[in-house]
Amino acid sequence: MKFQNSLIILVLLLTPSAWSQELTPAPNSATSAARPTIQAVFRDDVGRARIWVDGREFTGDADHRGRRVTLVPPYNLDYGTHRVQVRADNNQRADWNFTIQRNAGNQNGGWWNGSSSTVTDVQSYGPVPGSVVTVPRPPITAIFNGKVRKVKMTVDGVDVTPSSRISSRQVTWIPGYNLDNGQHNCVVTAVSENGQPVRGTWNFVIR
Repeated sequence: MKFQNSLIILVLLLTPSAWSQELTPAPNSATSAARPTIQAVFRDDVGRARIWVDGREFTGDADHRGRRVTLVPPYNLDYGTHRVQVRADNNQRADWNFTIQRNAGNQNGGWWNGSSSTVTDVQSYGPVPGSVVTVPRPPITAIFNGKVRKVKMTVDGVDVTPSSRISSRQVTWIPGYNLDNGQHNCVVTAVSENGQPVRGTWNFVIR
């Protein structure tokens, strides 16, 4: 009996959920936010840690502070279920799933909800306008609420379009070099399907 109790305690200690005090979004929960704050709070200081969402590593975009590993995705996540994995150097770990669900009435989710409006605009930016990031190469993204063409993006006056990934509704530039600390100014321009000009400007700070 004493052996069985010891074995149960050992299993609990080795279970990933036992290593983490708090997971956000809560495991198996649903949210309508396009860029939910993803966070694992551990019992001990994590030191260095790595984080993946759906198998893609976002360690460079995450914030590590003591026991916490926090990630605000640099772009809108798709609808559906997402898997998060966090691994710390001291063998602490967390694994969980959450779901992003459609919510047509949501004004902050960051996705175009199929509105019949003919006005094409920039729906969301990354990094978030006015935000402070701690990584030197953050993905810089503009997502449109309709199809566009002739997309151009500049960062601090430099045309980064040739090295950007461009689709009919999104443009993303991942810097190939470390950006300087301080404020960075971004401008994106495009032409909508009906020939109207589209323009968006924003800035963020690297610290």
